[in-house]
Amino acid sequence: MHANFVQNDAYLNVVQTFRSKLRWMVVFLWVEGIAVCVAAVWAGVGLYRAQEMKPVIVYATVLVISAIFFVLVKVVGWQWMSKYSIMREIKRLELQIAELAKERRPEE
Repeated sequence: MHANFVQNDAYLNVVQTFRSKLRWMVVFLWVEGIAVCVAAVWAGVGLYRAQEMKPVIVYATVLVISAIFFVLVKVVGWQWMSKYSIMREIKRLELQIAELAKERRPEE
């Protein structure tokens, strides 16, 4: 049950980012991430096939820069998903506190 909850929570995090006010930024980050991944694969294949020093340096530089940008995109996306997860948890806590407050009133 715990694995299913964690998987469902991760799915909700991704879906929630596309429903936010900044969905254009989320779409941009996804497109940028895919483009950077394609550039990294292209540079990796070119690096593997290169036989002279100049192309090796160019492909290696493109590969390293692509990897750095890919990690940057993932970190930004991770922060957004974490933000929405925390907001959901705060909302759950608020609802639990309201429910506990209703239960305590009749006793007093």
